[in-house]
Amino acid sequence: MTKKQTPEQRIERALEDFHAYKSTWKRDERGLVPTFIFKGKHHTFVEMHLKIEKKRKQIASKILKSINDEVWL
Repeated sequence: MTKKQTPEQRIERALEDFHAYKSTWKRDERGLVPTFIFKGKHHTFVEMHLKIEKKRKQIASKILKSINDEVWL
């Protein structure tokens, strides 16, 4: 049986997940143009930025859903 998390705990967990996701991107300076490595694949700065922005929006929607599930005054 799992303990139900409070909205604050769910928000904190979502933010931790986002920061963990961002920290997995590693910069590779070997080429002419620096690339970023994520899960073994090379990405340009623009690709990295788009993927991080997509993840940020997912996290934001998760937080908003968490807030809407509870009655906050």
